[in-house]
Amino acid sequence: MHKLFLIILILFQSFLSTGQISSGKSPSALSDSVEFGGNPNCIYKLTYNPTERLQLFPFVSAHEVWLVSFPYFFDKNIPLLSFDRLAIDSSIFKETAKLTAGAVDSLTDILYNLSYSHQIDSLNGYPILYAVGEKDCYMPRNAILFIDLKGKTFGYIELCFECNRHRESSKAIQTGDFCLQKYNQLKLYFIQHSVK
Repeated sequence: MHKLFLIILILFQSFLSTGQISSGKSPSALSDSVEFGGNPNCIYKLTYNPTERLQLFPFVSAHEVWLVSFPYFFDKNIPLLSFDRLAIDSSIFKETAKLTAGAVDSLTDILYNLSYSHQIDSLNGYPILYAVGEKDCYMPRNAILFIDLKGKTFGYIELCFECNRHRESSKAIQTGDFCLQKYNQLKLYFIQHSVK
């Protein structure tokens, strides 16, 4: 009888986890083709207040934050915004917007307070991770640039709104969870600042 109960429990757990990946690894340790959370949709949760958000890298080191747009070039394996002697070729930009302190606050609110619900698997105690797959396309035409006190770009978040994908200039850059609606919120944010 005990064995039958264990078999039923294992089958039930397998049924519940279909389409899900449960793992003890932190999200940063997994591939960027996996989206994380108990629910792939975004929820707003005041995880960080304005002061705490500005202490997260790269904002803590940024003297200026810019939104930019640029034409799409066809080799997705070569980052368009590559560093050359710690500078980025700004001649490629079609539109730019330097953000005010209030605009930076709004941007960090989107990045760090819009996230998954982070449901926990009751059987093993780990977060439930959803694999939503990675789209083949990557046509970035927008980015968030981080500028230091010397006027040098020390980091960026490159965005492809058509494909709902992004790339950071380094692993040190914290972006928060990229839940399903975050790309749309960021796209609207760019438009509000006249960067289309």
